Amino acid sequence: MRGSFIEWLSRYVAQAGVLGLVEGALGILAFGGSLSALLGDASIKAAAIVAVVLSTLGLMIVLVAGQAKWQRESGLGKRLIAQYCDIMMETRASYYKVVEWKQVMTVKSNGDLHSSITLRSVAVCEDLRFFRFRTGPAWGQPVKHRKGVTVQVRSVISGEIGGTRRDVTTTWLNDGRMEVLVHFYAPVPRGSEFDVVMEFFWPQRARPLIVDRVPDNYTVMLTYPVPRLRYSITLPPGVRAFYDPIGFDLTEQAFTLGSSTDGMDQMEIQLVSQNMPFRDRIGMRLDVR
Repeated sequence: MRGSFIEWLSRYVAQAGVLGLVEGALGILAFGGSLSALLGDASIKAAAIVAVVLSTLGLMIVLVAGQAKWQRESGLGKRLIAQYCDIMMETRASYYKVVEWKQVMTVKSNGDLHSSITLRSVAVCEDLRFFRFRTGPAWGQPVKHRKGVTVQVRSVISGEIGGTRRDVTTTWLNDGRMEVLVHFYAPVPRGSEFDVVMEFFWPQRARPLIVDRVPDNYTVMLTYPVPRLRYSITLPPGVRAFYDPIGFDLTEQAFTLGSSTDGMDQMEIQLVSQNMPFRDRIGMRLDVR
């Protein structure tokens, strides 16, 4: 009996760790103290209440410590994955080219932004196993808003086919951008086209423009020409904005920048490009009227 208990305890400690063992002990102590507080005499009740309070505080400390440890280990794993993927990109062991970029952004009246990005690309390496995308605001957004940022990646829906979710890991870069790594369940052969659909929800990303009423830039960063690009932002109902081009001139035939208003009184500013010459950054600068 004693040997069986020791074996069980050894397995439990191996699985749960020291924090798990302390957590269990504190839980038992708190439970015993609660019973004593209910059933014992006055002195026992007083001591039991103190024991329950101390046990509860200890349990909370253990839980916080366990969560912090999990966050550190999770963050380390994500950073290592991003580092290895960067090496593969630099050595062209995993590489692709985007041939069509469609991005639709919708801004709420409180500055929250929803962005839907559809990218069609071609694999130019032997077996493409992941896709990297980086995005972020053009201003120094507080770190506290990062917790609310969400991203979901799916395949393109065509009829009843598609729409399945992709495995995704994310990390935050030093410049405030989020790096998204989309991991394919099967490698994409060289020369094959593939589509990636990303849905972002980003709290307060448009705060400078909508809430603070200061000009803000909305741009796309490129490392090579993208043959087809459509980039638009829709403002909250009743909001109007001035806009200027970034990275191109309106006299260039490859670019079109304009606006329209729908039946919901929402203004949409849209940039369209066909067979663009190379630009490392293109987009628009907006200023609410």
